[in-house]
Amino acid sequence: MPIWSYEARSGDGELITGRVQAAGREVVLADLRGRGLSPVRVDQTRAPLFQQRVGTTALSSMFRGMSDLVASGVPLLRSLQLLAKGRAHQNLSTVLIDIADQVADGTAMAAAMTSHPNAFSSVHVAMVRAGEQGGFLAEVLVDLADLLERQATLRSRVIGNLIYPAILVVTGVGAVAYALVAFVPKFKPFFARIEVPAATRLLLGLSDFIVSWWLLVLIATVVLIGVAMTLRGRPGTRLVLGAAALRIPVVNTLVRDLSMARFGRLFGTLLGSGVGVLPALGIARAAAGQPQLEDAISGAEEAIRSGESMSERLGSTGVMSEEVVEMIAIAEAANALPRVMLKIADAAERRVDRRMDLLLRLMEPILLLGVAGMVVFIFAALVLPMMRMSSAIG
Repeated sequence: MPIWSYEARSGDGELITGRVQAAGREVVLADLRGRGLSPVRVDQTRAPLFQQRVGTTALSSMFRGMSDLVASGVPLLRSLQLLAKGRAHQNLSTVLIDIADQVADGTAMAAAMTSHPNAFSSVHVAMVRAGEQGGFLAEVLVDLADLLERQATLRSRVIGNLIYPAILVVTGVGAVAYALVAFVPKFKPFFARIEVPAATRLLLGLSDFIVSWWLLVLIATVVLIGVAMTLRGRPGTRLVLGAAALRIPVVNTLVRDLSMARFGRLFGTLLGSGVGVLPALGIARAAAGQPQLEDAISGAEEAIRSGESMSERLGSTGVMSEEVVEMIAIAEAANALPRVMLKIADAAERRVDRRMDLLLRLMEPILLLGVAGMVVFIFAALVLPMMRMSSAIG
C-alpha cells in the first residue's frame, strides 16, 4: 500500500505531522478524523526503492508476543525492548527499537507506529490506538495477530490454487515458442519448393516474424506488462475490470466472496477492537479490493452520517446478497456488528475455498485443451503438406 504524509490540527490548534501506510487518501482522512484531528494536508509519498519491508508473518508473531508480555504484566516499554532483542528480522528489530525510544519519551505506541509506514498500515495503527485508549491493548494485539494470520492464510490459498494453472500456461507458451524458433524453421527449405496450405503459410510466417524480430517482441511484451500494471491501479481501470469480473460466470461469485471476506474480516476486527464505525468503514472499504463494493460501502458511510441505516443503503446497491444484508440489519438492531461481520467473513472464506476448487477444475481441462490445440495446429501445419505431396506422388 502507498505511504501518505499528513498535517493535521488537534482540538487546541496544535499542528501534528506524520506518515502512515494506507490504501487511499480517504482512509487517511477517515483515520485522522476518527482521532479527533482536522486534516490540513494529505499527500502521497514515495518509499525508498530498496527499503526492506516487514512481512506479515513477522508482524503477526511480534504482535502475539507483545500481547503475551503485556497480558502477563510486563510494561509496554519493556515489552518493546525485549521483542526488539529477540527478533530475527533485523528491519523489524530496528523499528521496534525506535518505537521503544519514542514510547520512553512519552509518545503513545500508536503515534510512534505512524513514523514507520513501511512496517505498519493504518489498520494496525487504528487498532493499537483503540486498545491504548480503551485499556485493552493485550486483547487488541491478539486480534491483530489473528487478523494478519487469517489474511495471510486466505492469500496463500488463492495463490496456491493458481500455481498449477500458471505452470500449465507457462509450459504451453514456452513449448510453442521453442517450436516456432527452433523446430519450424528447419522445414522452411523443404516447403519452399511446394505449394503449402494457408495453415502452413501462417505458421511459417509467424516463425519468421519471431526469429527476425524477437528483440522487438520481447520489448513490446515488457512494455505491455508495464502499461497494464500502471493502468491497473487507476480508478477508471479498476471500475471497468471490476464490472467485467462481475459479468463472468463462476468468477463473479468468487470475486464477490473474496472481497466480502476481506471487508467483513477487517471491519469486524476493527469494531471489536474499539474503533468507531465510520473510521472502521473507511479503513475496511479500501481493503475490499472490489470497486463496486467500495462504492457501496461509501454509500453506507454517507447513510450513517445522515442518521440512516447502513444495511438499507447496502441493500439498495445490489452488491451484497440479501442474506448478508439481512444479517447486517439484524446485527445493527442488536448492536452485534463485530461478531456478525466476522461470521459473514468466515462464511465468505469457506465459499472462496469451494469456488476456487471449482474454478481450478474448470480451468485445468480448458488450459490443457488450449495447449493441446496449439500443438495439434503446429503438427498439422507441418504434416499436411507432406501428406498432400505423398498422395500426389502416389
